[in-house]
Formats: sequence, structure tokens, C-alpha cells
Amino acid sequence: MRGAFLAVLVAVAYAAPKNVLLVLTDDQDVILGSLSAMPKVNKLLVTQGMSFSNAFANTPICCPSRAEITTGRLMHNTKVIDNSCGGTAFQKDVEPNNMAHFMHSLANYSTYYSGKYLNNYGMAGVGGTEHIPQGWTSWHALVGNSKYYNYNISEEGKSLHFGNDYATDYYTDKLKNDSVAWLKGGWDQSTPFFMQIGTPAPHVPNIYAPQFANDYVGQKAPRTANWNKAPADATGPGSKHWMMRHFGPMDPKHVNESDGTFADRWRALQSVDAMVEELVTTLNDLGQLDNTYIIYTSDHGQHLGQFGMAFDKRQLYETDIRVPLIVRGPGIANGVTSAIATHVDLAATILDMGGLSKPDVMDGRSWLPVAQGQDPAGLQWRKDFLIEYGGPKVDMSEINGFQLADSNNDCGDGYSCDGLTMCGGERGSCPCDARNNTYKCLRTLSASEDSIYCEFDDSESFIEWYDIKQDPWEMNNLAESGDPTKKAALHARLHDFMLCSGNDCFNPSSKHQPRLEAAPLT
Repeated sequence: MRGAFLAVLVAVAYAAPKNVLLVLTDDQDVILGSLSAMPKVNKLLVTQGMSFSNAFANTPICCPSRAEITTGRLMHNTKVIDNSCGGTAFQKDVEPNNMAHFMHSLANYSTYYSGKYLNNYGMAGVGGTEHIPQGWTSWHALVGNSKYYNYNISEEGKSLHFGNDYATDYYTDKLKNDSVAWLKGGWDQSTPFFMQIGTPAPHVPNIYAPQFANDYVGQKAPRTANWNKAPADATGPGSKHWMMRHFGPMDPKHVNESDGTFADRWRALQSVDAMVEELVTTLNDLGQLDNTYIIYTSDHGQHLGQFGMAFDKRQLYETDIRVPLIVRGPGIANGVTSAIATHVDLAATILDMGGLSKPDVMDGRSWLPVAQGQDPAGLQWRKDFLIEYGGPKVDMSEINGFQLADSNNDCGDGYSCDGLTMCGGERGSCPCDARNNTYKCLRTLSASEDSIYCEFDDSESFIEWYDIKQDPWEMNNLAESGDPTKKAALHARLHDFMLCSGNDCFNPSSKHQPRLEAAPLT
């Protein structure tokens, strides 16, 4: 008996550290069905692990979201409020405490990064390609925003250019090939690894591999209840913030552009699907699959025609803030959980997978116990969280890396596009942002309530408030008609979140005395 007990102790003491692989796509929706176009992800990840049906980006735009993911801190704490990415202040004050730093320095992980990092990465004003964030022992990051051909990467701090030959340069495939090669030959198997791969897909320009050109021909974006509902009203149940009142519905040309973008996105995702299969196969061949956590998610969602916006993100609506989140690996339960997971939880979760406690500076919390099948109620899991965005502060053409199409009539007949930011792809341009599109939202999700309450930092102090349980497509703004006591309680709770940092952000302490509370929406 004593010998068996010691054997168990030895087995526990020498249990192999777990590897972690994070696949982060760019602009991938979940509400509009993109995962249905990925049979390999479904077979190898979804059916083999846990899916989070309530996974959210805390900020639905690339740079702030990616800063939140790598640091585990909310936008108001990273100070990365838009796609200018925080500049050198972020690099100096926030970036050093990223998840790779802790995994490498505290748990001796080999850390590998390949793909899109931040939209301004590699630019001269932020250190160029010589800048390698602390903690990454193998660095292969894209310069700038998502591209598929004719791009530069920082190869261990040295700039390399790639052209337009599909066989050697198509970026999603290059990420797959390079990552597999590192696993087979570059990784020192005496240490566990943390690998992050940031794909360009399905971000515009949605350039797909040539073998998928005939897939999804004629596929159209889902005609949801709010599809092409524009313009919004200034008051009443149909009211929305300033931007949403300053463009009209898509005409047939822009409907075709939106539908074409939708199909192109699914085509581009086929290469991601193949990459996931190749990574899983490689891990299995190396005898590492059962010892590796694989996380699949996106930096934020995407709208495709909702409220008359042909494509893009940046809005507070469900299409933009919801993301896919799937995990498989040792001890992970099979199925679907309705527990809330947000992007600031990813860093804490990955550290947990590496046997580390999260540092106090991180705002999120590990959802690993949830994925292992523990009851969220027993864990006193969150019922609400923060969504925030600071609006555009840079010329989009500088960050997107391609020229916008002529915006004449891209906002609809009778609309000038004045005051709106236009975003473009290979199929045209559309309104996507405005300088007063600056908001903070309280998203509540519990057995009794499913709502979002948002306040805008604009000259109107505009409010959008939706009972998503009754109004899933966010077409009935309760700001004028909702219960005033409930509204005051939501405002107070939102205020608490906006002042939070570190451990307090999971369930912020009340800054109001006495605490304002109200019954759920009914």
C-alpha cells in the first residue's frame, strides 16, 4: 500500500507540464455562422472539447482587443483605445507584463509567436521590426494589419518580405507550415511550449487560396431581423447613436458587396480549417496531443449587413462583440457551457494551464475550472462584464494597408458620409466608424436577465439599452421607456466597472453608497 501511494506521488510530481496552443483568427463572427464552414475545426475541436456559447470581446476592434488578450487587462487599463495601438507608452508600461513573459520567466515555457500581432507592429515609430515583446523566445510577427500576399514579417527581429506566389507566400499557409516546422524541429521538447498563431483570415481583403474559388458561390449573408435596417432614429425605440443615423440602407450594389464579402470570408477560413487539422495531426504524431490545450477564438466578431452596414466591426451589437471560443485538452470536459468568458480572461486562463496564478495586475480570471466541468454557480462566476471602445483616432487608410474605394454614394442616397469613417476591402467601402462612436457598456447575462446598457461619450450623452432576451437583434432601445430605477442601477454598475482594475474587475466593488440595485428586466 505504501509503495502504491509513493508511486502516485511520484507520478504527480513528474507529470509532464501542459503545452498551450492559441489560434487567434481576425474578425471571425460566431452569430452569422462562420464555424459551420469549418468541418475540421468542428471535428477536431468542437466535438473533442468545450465550447463557450457566451464568449465576448471586451472591445470589438483589432488593436484594443489584442492588447486585452495578451495582457489580460481592459481597455481603460491598457490605454489602447483604438487601432493606433497605444504607441510606445503601451510598449513601455503595459506590454512587458504579457502572458508570454510570465509563461517563460516563471514556468520555463518555450514561447512561439507567428502571425498578426498589433496593427501598428513593425512601424518605425514603435521600434520597427527589431522590437520583440518581452517573453517571446521565437518571434515571427506580421508587420501591420492583416494581409495574405505582399507582406513583411519580423523574423526574430529582422524584416523579411514575401511576395505573391501562392506556393510560398500565401500567409495562412505560411503560418501553418512554419508553425508545424517549429513543432517538429525548432521546439526543444525538454520544455513545454506556449504557441500563439494569429491568422489574417477572415479579415478583409479576404483573399482566399485558389483551390477554394468555387466554394460558396451564391452564398449570402444571413438576412437577420436587423439586416439592412437603416437609418436609425434619433428618438424612440428605433433610436441609435449618431453614426447609425447618418447613412441609409444598402442599395443593390452594396448588398452584393456585402454578400460577396461574406462568401469570401468563408473561403478564406478554409485555409484556417486546414491549418488546425495539420496542427492537430502534428501534435498527435509527436505524442503531444493529449498533453496540449488548444484554444480557438477570434479578436472580435463581424457584422455583414446588419443595420445597413455592409461589413466590419466596432459596434456594441451582438454580431460584433460575440466570438467563437473552443478549447480541448487534458481534463477538458466535452460539451457547451453558457458561462461568460471574455477576452481579458484568456491570459489568466493560459497562465493557469501553465500552472501559474495570475498576477494581480490582470483584470480577468481563468475559466479553466469551467472548461473542466466545474459548476459556474459553485465558482461564483460573473453575471456581467464591461464592453468599451474609444473611437477612431487615426486615418484608417494608414492602418488598414490598402486604399479605400471612392466613398461617393457609399452611405446611401441623400447621405454625404460627412463625419463618418469609411472602411474598405476588395469589394468596396462602407461606413464603419465615427469619432463620437465612443462608448462603455454593461453586458448582463444571467438566468433572469440578458441585456446590454451603453452610454456614449458624445455631445448627446446618448444611451442605448436593449433587453436581448426579448429583443435579440437590438431593435427596441429602452433608453426612453425603460424603468428609471433599473436604469440608474445599470448606470451605477457600469460606473463601477469603469473604475476597476486587477482583481476588482471580475465583480467590481460598489463605488456608490448605498449600492443601487434593481429587479431584472421582465
